[in-house]
This record gives sequence, structure tokens and C-alpha cells, in this order.
Amino acid sequence: MQGKVKSGQILILVLLVVVVALAIGLSVASRNLTNLKTSTQAEQSQRAFSAAEGGVEDTLSRLNTVANVINTNSVAGGCSRDTIDTTNSTANCPITNSSSGVSGTVQVKAARTLQKTVETGDVAQINLATTGNGTPFSVNWGQDQDSSSNCPGTNCETASVEFLFVCQGSCSLTVNNGTPIASVGSGTYSQIRLAFGNNTHPGNETSISNCSSGATPYHCTVSFTLGAGAFQLLRMKPFWNKASMQVTGTGGPFSPLPVQTYQITSTATTDTGVSRKVQVSRDALPQLPAVFDYVLYSGQDIVK
Repeated sequence: MQGKVKSGQILILVLLVVVVALAIGLSVASRNLTNLKTSTQAEQSQRAFSAAEGGVEDTLSRLNTVANVINTNSVAGGCSRDTIDTTNSTANCPITNSSSGVSGTVQVKAARTLQKTVETGDVAQINLATTGNGTPFSVNWGQDQDSSSNCPGTNCETASVEFLFVCQGSCSLTVNNGTPIASVGSGTYSQIRLAFGNNTHPGNETSISNCSSGATPYHCTVSFTLGAGAFQLLRMKPFWNKASMQVTGTGGPFSPLPVQTYQITSTATTDTGVSRKVQVSRDALPQLPAVFDYVLYSGQDIVK
């Protein structure tokens, strides 16, 4: 009888040991499977990200070719124009430098409008190189969040903005459909220099014209119509506060302004379904630093 009891106890102990060993084994196996899955996902994610990043770099290296596809509705390098509307055109290009098992596309959107927040001391730049006589556009700026005091409404200290038009030769323009203003300067290039604000800094400003009330959410707006001459670019510099700015062509069904920015979105997907996206923005016309304006204003070289 005692032998049977002992053998039963031994069997229970053996079963307990087996259960514990099995639980430990399953736990270790589960952890190993989880680690393997995580490692595989990380590797797949890195492959997709590398392909998407490579797609952006490849597109940037041949951006002029892609821009020509957008502008002429042609096909080059596998890229073709996808859509076109009143403010932008889009081209789709395949990612060609990806590793095996990864595919993707790069979408390049060319915007003819500019939306940008410009800090004090910095400059926003508009490309005017292909514009013609009679080209109209408007500039809106100043939102509630731009004010350093975060005050509500249109009585905030909206930034005053200085506008500098650079022309090849002589040129003229009208402001708010007013009297034409001629450029000044001698030599190859000339300039038109204007400034507008909403009269919130009357004691600290001279030669600053009042802007019109902007369309919500902007506080200020000014409209320009380019006249005769070869306009090249417009430089806009805010004073007192940063300025959220919007520049939009206002004539005809399509914006009369040339392309201002390219938004490049590269998306790559592995054969297991892991997808990664990389997005960058590039100015169509390389941005000149703010110090460049001092050369334009003085007409002389900068000397250290």
C-alpha cells in the first residue's frame, strides 16, 4: 500500500515538473518568436525607409527633369503627370533604386501658391521669372498666433512687411489697382521697394502704407499687378513679429504665378506589407539669404 502511495506521489511530482518545464519552454519559445517577429519588422521597416529615402534623393537629383514633365505633360524617366488643377500639378515617378522585394512611388506636387511662416529677420521669396505684363497676385499675412502677446482679433500687433521686387532692366507695377510705380536703379538690375502694415506701430514706422483687411484668418492683404519689364523675384521681410503669409495668383482659372515649391512624397512598401513614407519640400527658386537684401538696397558689395 505504501509502495502505491509513493509511486502516485512520484507521478504527481513528475507531472508537475513536466508542466513547469513545458511552461518555461513555451514562454522562452514565445519570447523568441516575438523577438524574431520584432527583428523582422524592424528589418522590413528599415528596407522600406531606405527605399523611400532613396526615392527622394533620386528625385531631387533630377528635379529639373521631373519639373519639365509637370510643365509639359511629357513622360521622362518613368515619370508622368497625374493631375492638374488651379493651384498645382502632380507627377508620379517609380522608385527605381530599391532592393528586391520593395516597390514604391514618388509623388511630386508643384504648387504655384506659397504658404509659409516667416520669422523676423528672415525672408520669403517668390519666383516671378516667367510672369508677364498684367500678372495679378495678392499677398495675405498676419494671423492671431503670430503675435508675441497671443492676443485675439485684428488688433494684434500684426507684422509690417517690406516688399522688394527685383527686375532685369526697368519695370513697373500697380498696387491695389493704383498709380503705376516704376523701378529705380542703374545697370543690369533695378528694384521696387514698398512696405505695408496695419497701423499698429504708428510711432515706430515711417514710409509704411496701410494694408487692406485680409481674408480670414489673415489680418492684412495687398494686391499687385505686374506691369512692363522682366521681373525676376519678390522678397518679403516681416518686422516686429513673425508673419504667416499666403501668396496667390488672382487671374484666370489657373494661377498666373510660376511654380513656387515642390512637395516630394516618397512611399515604399515591402513584399510583406510594411510601408514607410518620407516627405520633403523644396523651393523652386533657391532661397537667397536675408543678407542678400543689403546688397540690393545699397547697390554695392558687402565688405567685412
